[in-house]
Amino acid sequence: EPPAGTSDHDGWRYGVGKRRAEQALFAMRATHGLRAIVLRLPIVQGAGDGSLRLWAWIERLRDGGPILVPDGGLRPVRHVWVADVARAIGWLAAHGDPKRAVYNVAQPDVLPFHDWIRRLAAIVRASPAYVDASWDTMLATGLDERCAPYAGRWASAPDPSRIREEWGLETTPLADYLPRVVREHLDDPPARSHDGYAQRPIELELARRLGGRG
Repeated sequence: EPPAGTSDHDGWRYGVGKRRAEQALFAMRATHGLRAIVLRLPIVQGAGDGSLRLWAWIERLRDGGPILVPDGGLRPVRHVWVADVARAIGWLAAHGDPKRAVYNVAQPDVLPFHDWIRRLAAIVRASPAYVDASWDTMLATGLDERCAPYAGRWASAPDPSRIREEWGLETTPLADYLPRVVREHLDDPPARSHDGYAQRPIELELARRLGGRG
Protein backbone atom coordinates (compact mmCIF):
# COMPACT_ATOMS: atom_id res chain seq x y z
CA GLU A 1 0.00 0.00 0.00
CA PRO A 2 1.09 3.64 -0.40
CA PRO A 3 2.54 5.33 2.69
CA ALA A 4 0.30 6.97 5.29
CA GLY A 5 -1.10 10.33 4.19
CA THR A 6 -0.95 9.45 0.49
CA SER A 7 -3.84 10.84 -1.56
CA ASP A 8 -5.70 8.61 -3.98
CA HIS A 9 -4.12 10.46 -6.90
CA ASP A 10 -0.65 10.02 -5.45
CA GLY A 11 -1.62 6.41 -4.78
CA TRP A 12 -2.30 6.03 -8.51
CA ARG A 13 1.21 7.30 -9.26
CA TYR A 14 2.53 4.93 -6.62
CA GLY A 15 0.73 2.13 -8.48
CA VAL A 16 2.44 3.15 -11.73
CA GLY A 17 5.77 2.74 -9.91
CA LYS A 18 4.74 -0.75 -8.83
CA ARG A 19 3.94 -1.67 -12.43
CA ARG A 20 7.42 -0.57 -13.47
CA ALA A 21 8.88 -2.74 -10.71
CA GLU A 22 6.84 -5.67 -12.05
CA GLN A 23 8.22 -5.08 -15.54
CA ALA A 24 11.77 -5.14 -14.20
CA LEU A 25 11.01 -8.34 -12.28
CA PHE A 26 9.58 -10.07 -15.34
CA ALA A 27 12.57 -8.98 -17.43
CA MET A 28 14.84 -10.73 -14.93
CA ARG A 29 12.53 -13.74 -15.04
CA ALA A 30 12.92 -13.91 -18.82
CA THR A 31 16.67 -13.32 -18.96
CA HIS A 32 17.89 -14.96 -15.72
CA GLY A 33 15.22 -17.54 -14.92
CA LEU A 34 14.19 -15.73 -11.74
CA ARG A 35 11.11 -17.25 -10.10
CA ALA A 36 8.62 -14.38 -9.85
CA ILE A 37 4.95 -14.32 -8.90
CA VAL A 38 3.13 -11.00 -8.46
CA LEU A 39 0.15 -10.58 -6.15
CA ARG A 40 -1.67 -7.36 -6.98
CA LEU A 41 -3.48 -6.01 -3.94
CA PRO A 42 -6.02 -3.20 -3.55
CA ILE A 43 -6.29 -1.41 -0.20
CA VAL A 44 -5.63 -3.93 2.58
CA GLN A 45 -7.95 -3.72 5.59
CA GLY A 46 -6.90 -4.97 9.02
CA ALA A 47 -5.82 -4.04 12.51
CA GLY A 48 -2.87 -1.70 12.98
CA ASP A 49 -3.34 -0.05 9.57
CA GLY A 50 -0.64 2.61 9.38
CA SER A 51 -2.35 4.43 6.51
CA LEU A 52 -5.19 5.45 8.89
CA ARG A 53 -7.62 5.72 5.98
CA LEU A 54 -10.35 3.62 7.56
CA TRP A 55 -9.81 5.49 10.82
CA ALA A 56 -10.29 8.76 8.90
CA TRP A 57 -13.89 7.77 8.17
CA ILE A 58 -14.54 6.34 11.62
CA GLU A 59 -13.44 9.67 13.12
CA ARG A 60 -15.80 11.61 10.87
CA LEU A 61 -18.72 9.33 11.63
CA ARG A 62 -18.11 9.61 15.36
CA ASP A 63 -17.82 13.41 15.45
CA GLY A 64 -21.48 13.80 14.49
CA GLY A 65 -20.97 16.12 11.53
CA PRO A 66 -22.17 15.64 7.95
CA ILE A 67 -20.20 13.50 5.53
CA LEU A 68 -19.17 14.92 2.16
CA VAL A 69 -19.67 12.34 -0.61
CA PRO A 70 -17.50 13.24 -3.61
CA ASP A 71 -19.12 13.02 -7.06
CA GLY A 72 -22.12 11.10 -5.81
CA GLY A 73 -20.01 8.35 -4.24
CA LEU A 74 -19.90 6.39 -7.51
CA ARG A 75 -16.29 5.27 -7.28
CA PRO A 76 -16.12 1.46 -6.98
CA VAL A 77 -14.76 0.12 -3.70
CA ARG A 78 -13.08 -3.29 -3.66
CA HIS A 79 -10.60 -3.86 -0.86
CA VAL A 80 -9.13 -7.02 0.67
CA TRP A 81 -8.92 -8.38 4.21
CA VAL A 82 -5.37 -8.89 5.48
CA ALA A 83 -6.17 -12.50 6.44
CA ASP A 84 -6.97 -13.28 2.80
CA VAL A 85 -3.61 -11.86 1.71
CA ALA A 86 -1.92 -14.13 4.26
CA ARG A 87 -3.88 -17.13 2.95
CA ALA A 88 -2.84 -16.34 -0.62
CA ILE A 89 0.83 -16.18 0.37
CA GLY A 90 0.42 -19.45 2.28
CA TRP A 91 -1.12 -21.08 -0.82
CA LEU A 92 1.88 -20.06 -2.92
CA ALA A 93 4.30 -21.42 -0.33
CA ALA A 94 2.49 -24.77 -0.31
CA HIS A 95 1.81 -25.23 -4.03
CA GLY A 96 4.81 -23.88 -5.88
CA ASP A 97 4.45 -22.19 -9.27
CA PRO A 98 0.87 -21.46 -10.36
CA LYS A 99 -0.21 -21.20 -13.98
CA ARG A 100 0.28 -17.45 -14.32
CA ALA A 101 2.76 -14.81 -13.19
CA VAL A 102 0.20 -12.24 -11.97
CA TYR A 103 -2.84 -12.64 -9.72
CA ASN A 104 -5.23 -10.18 -8.08
CA VAL A 105 -6.19 -10.75 -4.46
CA ALA A 106 -9.34 -8.84 -3.47
CA GLN A 107 -12.70 -9.27 -1.78
CA PRO A 108 -15.29 -10.96 -4.04
CA ASP A 109 -17.80 -8.09 -3.95
CA VAL A 110 -17.52 -4.59 -5.38
CA LEU A 111 -19.82 -1.71 -4.45
CA PRO A 112 -19.95 2.07 -4.92
CA PHE A 113 -18.45 4.28 -2.25
CA HIS A 114 -21.86 5.68 -1.22
CA ASP A 115 -22.91 2.15 -0.23
CA TRP A 116 -19.60 1.46 1.48
CA ILE A 117 -19.78 4.55 3.73
CA ARG A 118 -23.35 3.72 4.74
CA ARG A 119 -22.30 0.19 5.71
CA LEU A 120 -19.48 1.63 7.78
CA ALA A 121 -21.87 4.08 9.45
CA ALA A 122 -24.21 1.24 10.42
CA ILE A 123 -21.33 -0.65 12.05
CA VAL A 124 -20.25 2.47 13.97
CA ARG A 125 -23.93 3.16 14.81
CA ALA A 126 -23.84 6.64 13.32
CA SER A 127 -26.57 8.39 11.34
CA PRO A 128 -24.86 11.33 9.63
CA ALA A 129 -26.22 13.60 6.95
CA TYR A 130 -24.67 12.82 3.57
CA VAL A 131 -23.91 15.78 1.32
CA ASP A 132 -23.01 15.32 -2.34
CA ALA A 133 -20.19 17.54 -3.59
CA SER A 134 -18.21 17.43 -6.80
CA TRP A 135 -14.45 17.07 -6.57
CA ASP A 136 -14.15 20.37 -8.48
CA THR A 137 -16.14 22.11 -5.76
CA MET A 138 -14.20 20.45 -2.96
CA LEU A 139 -10.81 21.28 -4.46
CA ALA A 140 -11.87 24.88 -5.13
CA THR A 141 -12.77 25.20 -1.45
CA GLY A 142 -9.23 24.30 -0.41
CA LEU A 143 -9.71 20.62 0.29
CA ASP A 144 -7.50 17.94 -1.21
CA GLU A 145 -8.02 14.25 -1.81
CA ARG A 146 -6.70 13.28 1.61
CA CYS A 147 -10.05 14.40 3.04
CA ALA A 148 -11.87 11.50 1.36
CA PRO A 149 -9.87 8.25 1.30
CA TYR A 150 -11.27 5.59 -1.06
CA ALA A 151 -13.46 8.19 -2.83
CA GLY A 152 -10.89 9.88 -5.04
CA ARG A 153 -11.07 10.28 -8.78
CA TRP A 154 -8.92 7.23 -9.56
CA ALA A 155 -10.83 3.96 -9.35
CA SER A 156 -9.40 0.47 -8.99
CA ALA A 157 -11.47 -2.70 -8.59
CA PRO A 158 -9.22 -5.71 -9.27
CA ASP A 159 -10.97 -8.96 -10.20
CA PRO A 160 -9.94 -11.93 -7.98
CA SER A 161 -11.66 -14.58 -10.09
CA ARG A 162 -8.40 -16.26 -11.14
CA ILE A 163 -7.38 -17.25 -7.63
CA ARG A 164 -10.88 -18.60 -7.03
CA GLU A 165 -10.90 -20.63 -10.23
CA GLU A 166 -7.28 -21.80 -10.31
CA TRP A 167 -6.39 -21.98 -6.60
CA GLY A 168 -9.80 -22.70 -5.09
CA LEU A 169 -9.20 -19.74 -2.77
CA GLU A 170 -12.38 -17.91 -1.74
CA THR A 171 -11.77 -14.42 -0.39
CA THR A 172 -13.93 -12.91 2.35
CA PRO A 173 -16.89 -10.62 1.55
CA LEU A 174 -16.93 -7.09 2.95
CA ALA A 175 -19.92 -7.78 5.21
CA ASP A 176 -18.02 -10.60 6.91
CA TYR A 177 -14.72 -8.87 7.65
CA LEU A 178 -15.49 -5.13 7.95
CA PRO A 179 -17.27 -5.32 11.36
CA ARG A 180 -14.28 -7.17 12.78
CA VAL A 181 -11.79 -4.66 11.39
CA VAL A 182 -13.83 -1.72 12.72
CA ARG A 183 -14.00 -3.33 16.17
CA GLU A 184 -10.23 -3.78 16.13
CA HIS A 185 -9.83 -0.07 15.38
CA LEU A 186 -12.24 0.94 18.15
CA ASP A 187 -10.70 -1.41 20.72
CA ASP A 188 -7.17 -0.18 19.96
CA PRO A 189 -7.54 3.27 18.37
CA PRO A 190 -4.59 4.90 16.62
CA ALA A 191 -2.60 7.43 18.60
CA ARG A 192 -3.20 10.15 15.99
CA SER A 193 -5.67 11.24 13.36
CA HIS A 194 -5.36 10.66 9.63
CA ASP A 195 -3.63 13.65 8.02
CA GLY A 196 -6.75 14.58 6.08
CA TYR A 197 -8.82 14.99 9.25
CA ALA A 198 -7.12 18.36 9.78
CA GLN A 199 -9.33 19.59 6.91
CA ARG A 200 -12.52 18.68 8.77
CA PRO A 201 -13.52 22.32 9.58
CA ILE A 202 -13.40 23.15 5.86
CA GLU A 203 -15.52 20.07 5.09
CA LEU A 204 -18.13 21.07 7.65
CA GLU A 205 -18.35 24.62 6.34
CA LEU A 206 -18.74 23.39 2.76
CA ALA A 207 -21.40 20.88 3.84
CA ARG A 208 -23.29 23.71 5.59
CA ARG A 209 -23.19 25.86 2.45
CA LEU A 210 -24.40 22.93 0.33
CA GLY A 211 -27.34 22.34 2.61
CA GLY A 212 -26.09 19.74 5.08
CA ARG A 213 -26.31 19.94 8.85
CA GLY A 214 -23.27 20.99 10.80
